[in-house]
Amino acid sequence: MVAQVIRNGTLIDGNGGEPIANGAVLVEDGRISAVGRDGSFAVPDGATGLDAGGGTILPGIIDAHVHIMHDCAYGHHRLPTRTPSPRRGGVGGGVNIRHPRGGVA
Repeated sequence: MVAQVIRNGTLIDGNGGEPIANGAVLVEDGRISAVGRDGSFAVPDGATGLDAGGGTILPGIIDAHVHIMHDCAYGHHRLPTRTPSPRRGGVGGGVNIRHPRGGVA
């Protein structure tokens, strides 16, 4: 079994409760198996640790952040996309989504 524990962060479990200071999340074989205040659950011997650095821990939240835009007022037919570039430090990226009636959304 592969186990990892994420510690040292404020835990927001997504169930509507108050944030938990000094929270921890245990992940076993790629699945979340325990969440709570650090020390409130057993961690298997040999589990690797990940320090959240005092940040926020959001177990099970998927980063699916995207902006979908469509601007007909100015007749734009295509929105520019960014691609990773050494000039920009190798970061960036973009997505064009085709509008069902033509154009780009």
